Amino acid sequence: MSPCIESSPKKRSSISEQRTHHPGIRKRPRYLTSWEESFRRLPNLRTDETESPTLGNRFGLVDLFGRNRWANEPLTTSTSSRASNFFTLRIEHRTGGALAKHAGEERVLLFRSDQAGAIAKIIFSSSPVGDDDTEKRHIATAANAKVHVLFVKDAYRGFNLGGLLFILCTTYLRERYHDTICSGFRDRSLTETVSIRCQLDAEEDIRRHDKLIHFYEHLGLRKRKRAKATFINNNDGETYRRIPMKMDLLVSSCQANKWQRCCPESGVAEGYSSFLPALMLSAMGNLANVDNQCIDSWLIVECQDGTIELRTTDGRLLQQDCQGRCNLLPIHSQSSSCNFQLLRVSDKLDKVLWNRDEEYSTTTRQQQDQNFGKEKELWMLRSPSHGTFLGLTSDNNLITSSEASFWQVDENFCLTHTSDSPARRQHYRRMWKTQSIAYVEKMREKHLTFALGSMTIEKALDHTQHLLANPFSMSGAEVSCSDIRPPSVRTLLFHTAELARKEGHPDWVQFIALVHGLASILTCLRSNSSDTSNMAGKDDGNSDFDWTIPVDARVMGCKASENSIFQEFRTLNPDQDDPRYNTANGLYQEHIGLENFILSWTSNEYMYHMLKHNNVRLPTEAFAILRLVPLVDWHKWGNHESLSNEDDEEVKPFVADVYELFERSRDTVTSSRSSKETSERECRELWTNHYSLIANKYGAGGILEW
Repeated sequence: MSPCIESSPKKRSSISEQRTHHPGIRKRPRYLTSWEESFRRLPNLRTDETESPTLGNRFGLVDLFGRNRWANEPLTTSTSSRASNFFTLRIEHRTGGALAKHAGEERVLLFRSDQAGAIAKIIFSSSPVGDDDTEKRHIATAANAKVHVLFVKDAYRGFNLGGLLFILCTTYLRERYHDTICSGFRDRSLTETVSIRCQLDAEEDIRRHDKLIHFYEHLGLRKRKRAKATFINNNDGETYRRIPMKMDLLVSSCQANKWQRCCPESGVAEGYSSFLPALMLSAMGNLANVDNQCIDSWLIVECQDGTIELRTTDGRLLQQDCQGRCNLLPIHSQSSSCNFQLLRVSDKLDKVLWNRDEEYSTTTRQQQDQNFGKEKELWMLRSPSHGTFLGLTSDNNLITSSEASFWQVDENFCLTHTSDSPARRQHYRRMWKTQSIAYVEKMREKHLTFALGSMTIEKALDHTQHLLANPFSMSGAEVSCSDIRPPSVRTLLFHTAELARKEGHPDWVQFIALVHGLASILTCLRSNSSDTSNMAGKDDGNSDFDWTIPVDARVMGCKASENSIFQEFRTLNPDQDDPRYNTANGLYQEHIGLENFILSWTSNEYMYHMLKHNNVRLPTEAFAILRLVPLVDWHKWGNHESLSNEDDEEVKPFVADVYELFERSRDTVTSSRSSKETSERECRELWTNHYSLIANKYGAGGILEW
């Protein structure tokens, strides 16, 4: 194998810049890197004040969540034209009024922005008492408070909105009596035992024993000593029990500035004029952590400057330090370091957008907004003050860094961190747009003549040292050392084959693990050929799509599986509206067998036909596994069972095992920052001492037609 050609730039350069110095290295399709140009042109919000978008044009919650699960409810009282599409939540604080049933009654109400009626509320009252009016003589009770009602409509439960209202209520009570208490204790220091006694009666269905009690205990309440439960029989035939509970609100916590001081004019509603609840999840569905503490209830709050804040329902705010570490502090800091600007990665324009006007005109924006929640587009949360992005560590802790980090949202208010990238989404978008019956037939006609050239497996592996194992990574990411290069396809293939060897798989499994990605070198053959009509990896009508990049395959000529990857792009497919291809069986008879399927044109499909064309003597199972490994809809999700036959079902578990092995190898090589390129000497030794023997055994050791 020839040694890897290395450039020697005088200054440290990006990966993409380094690779352009290597003759014969394939440049990635522009659609895999075009989004990076807009990413690098993002204005520095700390200095580029004149370029900053106007506040009204910045992305907000309406763009982030679009249609959500609550937006589909029948609206009987709303007059808003946007009521069926989107809303936010707001909090109002009201006192007294004609509806008050208790002396000193106050209410904290939670509203949808498009409806008049409250969806949640807490009703409470309070009054000052003497120092000796207490159950415990060593606690000076400054006031008695009673929570009469804490209610959240059924449809809005599950986000701890009741806990939010209770925290706002108790925070307000602390602040309300703070000045009075301080003035009353001028002649002596304010001790930590001065408190406000807050009481409520927990009423719960006896069939849900202690569920409501545990909720209140989580908020800090406890059952009153010697208090007896009262059982109530309502007209609805259900039996409830009423349990007295209490808590002591220590005023010293307010004095220590633990709680945000509310503006007297806005009361507890300050800072809650537009927000939505959210769950922050890892790609595996685990809750995000802050300092290794699991947080199950977040609030995304819109700020007046067009940014957002991340708060918890227990009254804390996400902040970051200069090292990028995230922590939760009580809501009293107004530092802009707590804020994030929403950036959207547009699939349609293949660029990073930082305001609405970059993509949509006023006349079309409303129509596009309706689809935001379904498109699964990528979002970035950028700190305006630091220029960093919010992400997750491997142990699910929130962190900010200069490296781009992406999130996706769904209709259930989940903000999920993803390892996906704009380049990968763009590649699959083009795949859905390109891969049709006509396209596959054209690719077969073009490439199954095997007229591009002749080459040995060893030489093909040599070519793959110039190709990135992860073509979807950022090509412009700076490297800390000019001698360090990201893993190549050759490293990935040898690593996969060695993993199969280590786990005791047959030698023919090791062989297909080594060669399954070799179709990626076809562009190298193309570059050495003067016949431009044989441009491998590209189609005349779809010059931006590179089929040699390994992707999941799907069955052509029938209805696409609901589990197919990137389903949001299926409407772009040319065969989508053809009635012949929109049934479960489509063009095929029942149990026709996967061997007779027309699969999408992929790297594995090409290698399957190429090895057969060159009379490579692999077992029948080897060819089946090589071809069917990318067909995830079948071996992982169980689709197309009406089309497969007994032979297919027999080989299915082995296909799934090899797929799982391939995925583990790819994750190890492409996901680990410590992964290194396999050296030329190591590759030569592996080939000479082991894999050349397997290739010769199955008739693949000589020159093959490609």
